[in-house]
Amino acid sequence: MPITLNTASGRDCNGNFPVFLVGAVNIAQSSNVILILNSDTAAFDPATVNLTMTRSGVPQSVVSAGVIQPTWNGFGSGVAFGMAGPGVWFVNLTAVPTIIWGVYETVTVHLTASDMLGSTYDNTFTFETGDQVPPFVTNVTPLNGAIDVPVTSSITLQANDLNSNIDLTATTVGLTINVFTSEVAYDGSLGGFQAGYSGSVTPNGNGYDFVVQRTAPFPEGATVDVAVDTADDADSTPRNQFTGTVTEFTTVSDDPYIINLDPPDGAVDVPVTAVVMMTITDDSSNIDLASVTIFWFLGADPTPDIPVEFGVLQPPYDNGGSAIIANGRGFDFILHRDSVFPGNTTMTGEILAADEAFNQIDVPYSFTTGASGSVPVPVDTNFYLLIQRR
Repeated sequence: MPITLNTASGRDCNGNFPVFLVGAVNIAQSSNVILILNSDTAAFDPATVNLTMTRSGVPQSVVSAGVIQPTWNGFGSGVAFGMAGPGVWFVNLTAVPTIIWGVYETVTVHLTASDMLGSTYDNTFTFETGDQVPPFVTNVTPLNGAIDVPVTSSITLQANDLNSNIDLTATTVGLTINVFTSEVAYDGSLGGFQAGYSGSVTPNGNGYDFVVQRTAPFPEGATVDVAVDTADDADSTPRNQFTGTVTEFTTVSDDPYIINLDPPDGAVDVPVTAVVMMTITDDSSNIDLASVTIFWFLGADPTPDIPVEFGVLQPPYDNGGSAIIANGRGFDFILHRDSVFPGNTTMTGEILAADEAFNQIDVPYSFTTGASGSVPVPVDTNFYLLIQRR
């Protein structure tokens, strides 16, 4: 019986599946060459065992006269001779390349050997490596660790691959907000951007540029994790995949604030007929009207005036002269008292409000009225003295 190539030949370095058989493709770039010859007539003649591999058109001696050559003498390389069982001899060649195979590299293998009784083996075959390089994600914004990120910010990233292309149908972009809220922004297997998100996906050669925009603003002060799952379109088993968090950032947390306050805080000689006006607003979130309460004490009176409580006008300010008007992210307040303020009295109170992100303010506010009986006199008034004769 002639010398035969053992069916154990061609297995990867873990012995898991045949790879180096004739015409094999998609061989792992880290694979070793493992070839086993069997003879049932006599032991092998080491001087006749030769293995040559041709890479990029250049033949390289791997085993010469039964000896592994230096450029292939990586850890685990070697040539072993022995008996596999009664009347069966073997030679086992294991070659570990010091430089891993290239991507989609075609390698020609030529193996020759003889046993002591003259039986010979001479065979040439090829195999082709695959692509085992996973995709990667770069150019991510907001940057990892960024703080005070605007709540309306978009997320940008590039999913790329060195050798193949990105498979969009195997690509998802997911967000986790404050640990417990998970959202899928993009799912290629479901057609692209999901409910609550929009954006763009633009080819860039070996991958895609993603712009992801959340329809609603992010919560203020939120921690946002962005994770990407993707795979390339290489014909590899298992698939070359990237899975992981690509950035974690924290959104800005802005407190509400008050503008257009009239009379100003600390004002004096305020007319007793004054109408108090103010705007409560926010740069990032909307003001929660139900959170707004405005009150002040009239001097030493222990019962406060409460013009607004939980966003609703209260007596004696719920007349036709008062109003609460929505204004962008906030509200304008016009507070007209049914009766005049007491004269020569300091009104001392607070303005409380919160935005929809639960940022709260509690702002002290005071003003002092002038004399209650004083009436301004126009500077151009003319006075006449009438003298009547009796």
